[in-house]
Amino acid sequence: MQSGESAAHGALIEFHRRKMAFSVRQAKEEMVGDAGAGREAWDLLQAKHPDLLQDILERRSISWGEIDGAEMPLFGKKKDDKAAAERAARLAEQVTYKNLNKDLMRIPPAAAVC
Repeated sequence: MQSGESAAHGALIEFHRRKMAFSVRQAKEEMVGDAGAGREAWDLLQAKHPDLLQDILERRSISWGEIDGAEMPLFGKKKDDKAAAERAARLAEQVTYKNLNKDLMRIPPAAAVC
């Protein structure tokens, strides 16, 4: 929780930060691909823009290291809730790099990085 914010507001912002981290993970998975063809472009993105994910939402950041393990957050539900986990899995399947709000995510296209 940031100084001066309510617990409810802090939880909402953290939910959205985690959702954004999950969206970055989806973008990475699509960029790198199953064969790892985009790995060089992803590594170049990190090298050229190490602060890209800093201060993304009310002074909160996403670390590059947390992206691979980022999961779709479940707001108000426990991870062991099977129905909620199934809904999250369906939503995760729908989220792809192509339908992300690129302005919000501030991720330049791979071609701009090279």
